[in-house]
Amino acid sequence: MGEAPETGHSPPLDWPGRLWLDGRTPVQVGDYAGQAEAGRGPMSKAEIPVFHNPAMTGSRTRSVLLLDQCLREDWLTKPGAKIRVLDGLAASAIRSRRWLSEIPTEYAERLRVTAIDADATALAWA
Repeated sequence: MGEAPETGHSPPLDWPGRLWLDGRTPVQVGDYAGQAEAGRGPMSKAEIPVFHNPAMTGSRTRSVLLLDQCLREDWLTKPGAKIRVLDGLAASAIRSRRWLSEIPTEYAERLRVTAIDADATALAWA
């Protein structure tokens, strides 16, 4: 994970940042002073360009578990049908990446995930 993602764009200014484990998914996040030690996001988004909020790990975990169950039980679609999922205000898309890496492949292949954010710097970390 030491190399910038192959997106056709320049890597973020602080790449490679810090390797972080969110759930079972390793991610690269910006290495901003105090963020990891605080166990929560910054008091203000103005403090740093992109932040990873460790306090939201539980919320991301619940979204992985719920989406996995929806796929297994076909709660949202006909059996085997594709599901479009929008991760709006995705920031660095950690939630989306967790869906795709932690849900078993046979179910994750049914997902059509779109992660968007107005902040290009945040998406550069995605």
